[in-house]
Amino acid sequence: MHIDPIKLSRELLAFNTINPPGQELNCIRHLERILSEAGLQTSVHVFAPDRANLIARIGESNGKSPLCFTGHVDTVPLGNAAWSVDPFAGDIVDGKLYGRGTSDMKCGVAAFVAAICGMTEILRDTRGAVLVITAGEEIGCEGAFELARAGVLGQAGAIVVAEPTSNVAVVGHKGALWLKLILRGVTAHGSMPHLGVNAAYKAARAITLLENFQFNTAPHPYLGSPTLNIGTVHAGLNVNSVPDRAEIGVDIRSIPGSITPTSSDSCRRNLATGPNLKRWSTSVPCGPIPPHALDRAGLRHRWQRDRQDDRNRAADGALFHRRFSPDAGIRQSADHHSWPRRSGESTPDR
Repeated sequence: MHIDPIKLSRELLAFNTINPPGQELNCIRHLERILSEAGLQTSVHVFAPDRANLIARIGESNGKSPLCFTGHVDTVPLGNAAWSVDPFAGDIVDGKLYGRGTSDMKCGVAAFVAAICGMTEILRDTRGAVLVITAGEEIGCEGAFELARAGVLGQAGAIVVAEPTSNVAVVGHKGALWLKLILRGVTAHGSMPHLGVNAAYKAARAITLLENFQFNTAPHPYLGSPTLNIGTVHAGLNVNSVPDRAEIGVDIRSIPGSITPTSSDSCRRNLATGPNLKRWSTSVPCGPIPPHALDRAGLRHRWQRDRQDDRNRAADGALFHRRFSPDAGIRQSADHHSWPRRSGESTPDR
């Protein structure tokens, strides 16, 4: 069954799956119809209103694990700046396809769906393939966690994550640990701030301390050093009151060994304000895969040339790697959130 990957990409872009809130169900149903018509066995796994994951399989395992392709259909928000194109129209300008989700990562999903649909007759008598298409990756890998908990993934010999990497095989990525720091004060009228305790000032002092936070761990030879970023800050309800609550969103990108049971305690010790520290979401580091697996896949030479791109992002594949068979090794993962976004996200029309 022939599927035009560019046409399918534009169809997927037409679904508004900005997360939050996500609302990926209609997009998932569209892909389920295509894959079912192509002859794959499909199952839709709804985990919240208007939110679902999709698993599609083809081939006879005969005791051998299939190749897994995975990707997500939710996207990040549009941003505050106006777009120069309709973010859901899929306009092609000068050989590039524009829209929210082109690079991250509806075109990647369209590519492997089109490829598998075009190979169904060949795949039927092989170990085959399993396609895992998720919702909710952008905020905590919600859909992937649901599939992992449900125990419905089965087996896979290797995992290919179709995140945008400029066609470079990326063989590992950092983990992600998201924390919420909650700082409390005492409210008062804005004209009498001396009667209150300003939680926003506490947050400001905490942010300054976190700017210089040190993990005290050696860099990983492939993934580099862990990082910490302040992503969100919220305080106060109105301008003429002393805020009694502030919240800081912290994004830590980890390497093996950098996140331990004492990590939160270390973070607290560096904050003189003693905030309430809550874990929001966690994704473990993934890879890198060993050289002998790269040799088998014919990727070692190219990876060695381009391995500086391996390090910073996190994706669903890390969760699936721990639920599939232990030898699931090859991952192509993300350099995704560094792509240009404001005037229109684009990917080459190829």
